[in-house]
Amino acid sequence: VELKDSGHYSIRLGDQVQPIMQLNVIEKPVQRQVMNLPQDTFVEHETLTIECKFDSKPDTPFVWTKDGSYLPDDSRIIVKQKNETYTL
Repeated sequence: VELKDSGHYSIRLGDQVQPIMQLNVIEKPVQRQVMNLPQDTFVEHETLTIECKFDSKPDTPFVWTKDGSYLPDDSRIIVKQKNETYTL
């Protein structure tokens, strides 16, 4: 189901309408997992690769963020996706 599927469902038989159900669809909560890297301090110009693997492709858009802001591809930052693996 999707959020837009919420509503009153009924069936019409001739001139009569029979209510069947009220469907409420709630938004799927975002699941977060914090990873612990072997180190969290790097020397300037070192390369850091962060990889997220999912059991299946997420059904919502997946984006990398830093301090709450979207990280777009640029000359330093490369974002890749292969199957269920997302790499920054």
